[in-house]
Amino acid sequence: MTAKASSTGSHDEEGDFYVDQDDIVEVIEDDGEDALMDEDEDEENQHGEEDDDQHSSVHPDEEILLEDTSIQSFALHSKSVFAVAAHPTAPLAVSGGEDDAGYLWDTTTGETVLRLDGHEDSVVAVEFSHDGQLVATGGMDGRVRIWKQQQPNSWKSWEFLRQLEGVDEVVWLKWHPVGSVLLVGGQDSTVWMYQLPSGTSMQVFASHTGPVNIGNFIPSGKRIITGDAEGTLIYWDPRSTSPLWKLNSSDERFGLTGGVISVGVNKEGTIAVVGGAEGGVKVVTL
Repeated sequence: MTAKASSTGSHDEEGDFYVDQDDIVEVIEDDGEDALMDEDEDEENQHGEEDDDQHSSVHPDEEILLEDTSIQSFALHSKSVFAVAAHPTAPLAVSGGEDDAGYLWDTTTGETVLRLDGHEDSVVAVEFSHDGQLVATGGMDGRVRIWKQQQPNSWKSWEFLRQLEGVDEVVWLKWHPVGSVLLVGGQDSTVWMYQLPSGTSMQVFASHTGPVNIGNFIPSGKRIITGDAEGTLIYWDPRSTSPLWKLNSSDERFGLTGGVISVGVNKEGTIAVVGGAEGGVKVVTL
C-alpha cells in the first residue's frame, strides 16, 4: 500500500523527510506489479535477455546441411553391404551384401566393372589375392566363387574361374600372403584350405566345436590361427590337420568366455592379440 502526501511535511535534524498523518491525501492499494527489483534480480534478468539474444538466431526447424567429403561412392547394392576389400595395386574395390551379389567397381569413377553373381544368399566375405589376380566371394549359401583377371595388366577385364564347395555357410575367407591358397571358415565348425586356380581342397581342419568366427594365416604364411564361438583358439601347421596347440574358455591361461571374435598377429608372427565376445582381450605367444 502506498500513500500520496501533500506538499507539507516534517524534517528531522539530519534532513530526512517524514509524512505526517494529517498530510495524507489518498491511500492507494499496492497490487505488487510495480514492486522494485533488487540488484540480484536485475542482474539475472539482464543475463536472461543476453541468453535469449544468443539463441534467437537458432531456429528449431532450420535444416542442418552436412557435407559429403568422400571422394567416391558406389550405390548399386540394394541392401546392407557386409564386406568390402580394396585391390592391392589398382583403383578397384570389391563389395558383397545382403542382396546376394558382389560387385567389382572402379574407385575413381564409381562405375561397375563386373557384377559377381551366382550366390543364392547374402555375400558376407570378399577378398583379393595377394597379387590382385584373383578375387573370392563367400556366401551364406556355402558357395565360394572365384574370378580372375583375363589379362595380367588389365584390371578392368575379369572372368569367372570356378566355384568351391565345402562349408555349409561361409563366415570368412583369407588368402595366403604370398601364394594362391585360400582359407575359408564355416558356420559348421570347419576350416577349408584350397589351392587355386585348380580349386583342389588341400586340407579340412575340423577340431573346432562351434562356428569358426575368425581365422587367418600369420604374416609368414607358415601357420594358421583360428577362433570359434565356443571360445577356443587353435594354432595350426597348414601341412597337418592336427592342431599344434589349442586354448579354450575353461583354460585358466586363456579363459575368453562368450567366444573368440577377433584375432590380430604381429608382423613377426610371435604374438597374437585375441578379442572375446564378452569384452575380454588376451595376448598369446605363438
